[in-house]
Amino acid sequence: MKNGSMIDVAYGILKTKEGSIKFADLWAGVKAELEISAEEEVERIGHFYSDLSLDARFHALPDNVWDLRSRYTYKECEVETGAFYSEIEESDNDIVDKQENEEYDASVRGSIVNPVTPEENESEDGEGEENKQAESTETLGI
Repeated sequence: MKNGSMIDVAYGILKTKEGSIKFADLWAGVKAELEISAEEEVERIGHFYSDLSLDARFHALPDNVWDLRSRYTYKECEVETGAFYSEIEESDNDIVDKQENEEYDASVRGSIVNPVTPEENESEDGEGEENKQAESTETLGI
């Protein structure tokens, strides 16, 4: 296998072409140039696709076709992200998490948030925390 970056080889292939190229053809060119074996292909094709997607020199077109970004205007490369996001309602867990985060932030700043009242400190059987602590120390023989 030859040495080199798969992404740099892909850039070189697209640079010599006058137009866009399908991903399968681009991968075949990279594979041939770097002499990637069939066993290695399984491990490397995913990395190559990820690198291609993340590298700012490349532009993805419909139907898994790729080209150099330098051949397109900004408007042609701009992706409308609104289509990827949807309105999601906050669940009860999200609201509780938000409240807990706010309480923690307040406690870090030294504020007291939602102090525990004696009534809240009682268990279902009506025993307060003080009684439970006294019982536990008696059982330990302290």
